[in-house]
Amino acid sequence: MHFTKLNTAVATVTVALGVAHAQETGHHTDWPRWCGKVYQPEYPSFDPGGQTVEPERLYDPPRLDVRFSPALIPYVEGDETAGFAVDALLSPYRGVEWPSSIAEQGGEEGGTFFYTIYLMELVEEGGEHGGSSETQLVSSSMPANSREGFSEFSLSLENITSLAPSMEPYDVMLRGGRKEGSTEVEATSKFWYLPRKENGSVTIVDQNTGGLWHGTVESPASSHTGNRNDADAKRPKSKPLIPYGFYASYDGFLAEDDAIEAIDNYANRGLNAMCPLTRYDESKEQLDYMEDIGLYVLFDLREIYKNLTAVEEAVLLARDAKNLWGYWLADDRPDGHQDAFDLGARGYSLLKTLDPYHPVIAVLNCQNYYYPAYSSPADIVIPDAYPMGTSYELSKWGTACNATYGDCGCDNCAGEVADVASRLDRLARYDEWIGGGGQPGRWRKPRMFSPQSFHGEGYWERDPGPQEAWAMSLLALNHGAKGIISWVWPTADALAQAHGELSKVVTREPVSDFLVRASPLLPVVTTSSNESLGVDAAYWALDGREEMLVSIVNTNPCEMEGLLMLEFPGFEVLRVKQSLWGNISAEEWTMDERKVGTVSLPGMATCLLLLSITDSCQSQNSRMLKVQIAG
Repeated sequence: MHFTKLNTAVATVTVALGVAHAQETGHHTDWPRWCGKVYQPEYPSFDPGGQTVEPERLYDPPRLDVRFSPALIPYVEGDETAGFAVDALLSPYRGVEWPSSIAEQGGEEGGTFFYTIYLMELVEEGGEHGGSSETQLVSSSMPANSREGFSEFSLSLENITSLAPSMEPYDVMLRGGRKEGSTEVEATSKFWYLPRKENGSVTIVDQNTGGLWHGTVESPASSHTGNRNDADAKRPKSKPLIPYGFYASYDGFLAEDDAIEAIDNYANRGLNAMCPLTRYDESKEQLDYMEDIGLYVLFDLREIYKNLTAVEEAVLLARDAKNLWGYWLADDRPDGHQDAFDLGARGYSLLKTLDPYHPVIAVLNCQNYYYPAYSSPADIVIPDAYPMGTSYELSKWGTACNATYGDCGCDNCAGEVADVASRLDRLARYDEWIGGGGQPGRWRKPRMFSPQSFHGEGYWERDPGPQEAWAMSLLALNHGAKGIISWVWPTADALAQAHGELSKVVTREPVSDFLVRASPLLPVVTTSSNESLGVDAAYWALDGREEMLVSIVNTNPCEMEGLLMLEFPGFEVLRVKQSLWGNISAEEWTMDERKVGTVSLPGMATCLLLLSITDSCQSQNSRMLKVQIAG
């Protein structure tokens, strides 16, 4: 059952949806295509279509684009409180008109946005739906042009008699405007409040940061403690989870006689998660052993996801495993293979019926091919851009690789580790662009990343080196990924060791706590005497915590020449408390008030620093990392 991601000869699985689904997305659907583009020389190039493009900019008047979501998905019976996260950003694309006199106050001073969130219910009259009723859940306000909105309310049934645990989500609506009680904008979302789980595990997705919390029945994820960014939102008692591991082959690994010993070797390297490319009917002993040793599992459904009968049979065997953290619904098949849009939607709907306690994951290969449609039936999106050791001008088919033609193994890539950051940034940009009819857009999708740990197939001439592997993984974390699942195990021993070493750092405290609880803040100002130096940096900070996590990656294979300074205007940096990872010790970093610097950054260097800080700024919008390189 070993699966090669770009192998177009994989046998088609029988579709058990009542009707057959043709390749019905894009153009020239009867030609061999990848990401909508032909790649063989006997076919002419054409615009594949399906691009997500920037909407038309509307410059006058300013508009407030409001989006909201439950802060955590799901909530579970036994939770005492729940909350909502609210974005209210000034947008050039859509939203309610926001008076210039307020918006022009500038930056974080966009005025105040008042809002109320309601539980919506259908009312039965004479056996038919007679309309809807509304129950107010929470009312609050936030600074306009910010992502600081958070409202908490009690889940006590004494307070909200109509909100009982249910296997179906509730409809919720936000109404808000410039004045308390006004309705200038409406937005809708789904609220999951599930019955207490009797066995197995629950994985909770933080919709603010994209981070995961995982707990078992013995340590239920439905009991909460602590605060969002140590300030507002309740947190599960269960552990923050950064899955770090590999997709693991059946042939040559799980199917072998020494599979149990091989799994031990995998876990002992420091890897805490795996996506085994098998199912319980093939590998029950191996999967049960992973549960025994606490190796987190992403359950693989991508070869059967079109067959709903097979999906149901597999999920019923997997859903009560204590180490299960999610379901891998589709891989490359949605966008790379140009599958019909409804296939993912039907699979997602079935999974949410069978097991709404764990998130659904889709892995997308294309840079920009029907992203809204292929990402919608997923709670978490994983791009798998594999940039190392391949040609980006001429494919193995002898055809050019560009926006309308060819397949070079990494769609529209430049062949650099920086492709990882570029791909994740693009997905975030698409999420900001998506909307419709002037209405608020959907909530941004949490993301992870699948780094390259292989070569071959006529596309990739070599494996990445260890330094490249570290750079790709930390670039992914810098740009919002909340987990690393690399393709494919078994891999070269040098890469196995490299990923295991980094996993031991990022999946454990203090790093995992920062990564799960906070979103990375990236540089907003970069000046350099040499723009090709390619230094990438990000930091994570938690309210009320006098520490900060900083990640630095030199994406260039050459050593940086000059003085690198990182400036944190919103904080006073007291010292480099610890070098958690990387090429430079804590003592080698210089201090200058709000700046941390170094004169040495080797090629492809990766660093994780823990800084001791004091918070000197109340506004999140002013906490901007600045990177300066002086030659």
